[in-house]
Amino acid sequence: MPQFRLTTATLMLVLWVCVSTPARAADQPAGAQTVLFVCEHGSVKSLLAKLLFEQAAAREGLAVSAASRGTAPDAAVPDWMRTALERDGFDIGPWTPTAVSEEDIRGARLVVTFDVSLPSKVDTGIERWDGLPAASKDYVAGRDAIAVRIERLVAELKRAAEAERSR
Repeated sequence: MPQFRLTTATLMLVLWVCVSTPARAADQPAGAQTVLFVCEHGSVKSLLAKLLFEQAAAREGLAVSAASRGTAPDAAVPDWMRTALERDGFDIGPWTPTAVSEEDIRGARLVVTFDVSLPSKVDTGIERWDGLPAASKDYVAGRDAIAVRIERLVAELKRAAEAERSR
C-alpha cells in the first residue's frame, strides 16, 4: 500500500490555496439555485426568512440556498432580534446586513420582497410578501407568518425539483 507523506512544500501549497481562494459570504447568492429575500433593513424579515428557508430546505433535502439583503441595510442585527433568533435555535454569529445589488437580483432563482421596491428593472421571478406582521412589534406573529409562506415555497420548489428529475 503506497504511503502518503506531506512535505513542507505540499503543506505550503494547500495553505496558499485555502488563503488565496475567495470565500463565499455565508449568504451570498450563488446563482440560479438561490432564493433572495429582501426587506428594508435586511436584519429582520429577510433574515428570518433566510434562516427559516435554509432550515426547511435542509429538512426536505432541497439543494437551494438563501440570502438576506436590505434596500437600506442596518449596520447590525438589532440585539432583540439576535436574542429572539437564539431562542429559536439560530446562531448568526458575526453576520451583518448587506445592501441588495443588481447582481444579487439577477443571479437569484427567485426574489421575495417584504414591503419594499427593488432598485432594479428586473420584474420577473419576484414575489411580494407585503403586509405581514412586524416582527419588531410581535416577533412570534411575524416569525409564524413568514414560516407559513416559507413552508409553501419550499413545497413548491421541491415539487418543481421532483418534476425536473422525472423528465
